[in-house]
Amino acid sequence: MKDDERLEFINNARDKSFTKPILDVFNFRRSSTQDFWDVYINEFHVHSPLDVFFDEEKLRSDKENDRLNLLNHPNTSTLIEDNYLLVDVNNKAIAMIRGWQKNFDSYYMQFTAVHTDYRKKGIYSAIVDRILDYTKMLGFSRVLSCHAPFNNAVLIAKLKKDFKIIGMDVDAALGINVLLCYFHNENLKKAFEFRCGNITFSKKLMEASLGTAKKLCDVIKK
Repeated sequence: MKDDERLEFINNARDKSFTKPILDVFNFRRSSTQDFWDVYINEFHVHSPLDVFFDEEKLRSDKENDRLNLLNHPNTSTLIEDNYLLVDVNNKAIAMIRGWQKNFDSYYMQFTAVHTDYRKKGIYSAIVDRILDYTKMLGFSRVLSCHAPFNNAVLIAKLKKDFKIIGMDVDAALGINVLLCYFHNENLKKAFEFRCGNITFSKKLMEASLGTAKKLCDVIKK
């Protein structure tokens, strides 16, 4: 796919996903990365739970930061990156959505926040649905996210959408995270469930096992 075809493909998916208002009231406004974080610092940060976070950029040397900035320069990056502000009729931000292509087949919902005054109205759930539609349209196999273990409201909302807990990690900057994954690909989902102890084994999994499943079956038959 050529660059212009790829851009048209992505923009078509964005138009279909983010043109229609959420709950018929709140519109998406495309945002630059800088504007996105400026809104967070000036309008949303005060509502965040108190915790000890570290700025990773300040933990690295200048030389390390220079290399990373060169490697990830936006003019040379080919990965998808999305920053959206959900705004009301007065163009005031009431929610924030940020995500990007993490690797070949995975999209990462890196940050979503709903303003305190607009919570418990179904906005977050509607945002998740929109992101799942968007990422499925683009062909991603997985949608990833991570959350603090005490963030029950978001964890429950994601689990209700059929996200699966795939692990936990300890991040130097953010602390303990619960890792979640939504599988657009049903076979990957079945493979994950199999790893978690579901012994149901489909023909597709058998065919994708590089012959090892057949060998296991042959041993069991003996």
